Amino acid sequence: MVAKTKTLLWLEVQLQRLEIKLEDIIIVDLFPMLTVQWVKSHPDERKKAIDEIFALTLDFIYTFKPPVILSCQCVNFQGANVWPSLK
Repeated sequence: MVAKTKTLLWLEVQLQRLEIKLEDIIIVDLFPMLTVQWVKSHPDERKKAIDEIFALTLDFIYTFKPPVILSCQCVNFQGANVWPSLK
């Protein structure tokens, strides 16, 4: 298991209400594929890379057909200059 972030702690509380554990579900975190350092070093490639990550996500969904998808959009707006497309 990865270190529990604020998002995972929130999700864990929500799932407990349904008697589900984090270990019982598949969690895919898209943005570790693009670090802030990489985005700052490759600003001209940012949009293409984000588009490719979302395409990869859709491929995953179409291939594995998970019965439930929960999308958590957690953004620190102090980093808005790095991730402006998330506004």
